[in-house]
Amino acid sequence: MNQKSTRILIVALLLVASVFCWAVYAQKNGSAKTMWEYSVVTSATGDNPTRLTELGKDGWELTSVRTEDQMVGNFRHTTIYYYLKRPKQVAQ
Repeated sequence: MNQKSTRILIVALLLVASVFCWAVYAQKNGSAKTMWEYSVVTSATGDNPTRLTELGKDGWELTSVRTEDQMVGNFRHTTIYYYLKRPKQVAQ
């Protein structure tokens, strides 16, 4: 092998070694997998921004909203479901 080929091979090996070391370091020092907890809040009176604000202050994030209409006699009863999630609190 000539000198230029040897240099290219050494640089390539150093590059591969540094990528491998970075991957091992990142895996050992990476953050733990996030665990989630979920909650469903229902409302029959419509949107309740005060309650949702309180939940947001507690770390809950609104992920989706679903409404369900049900006829009770001649009256329509609407229930709103708020689906929330937040990172699970780990006891230390």
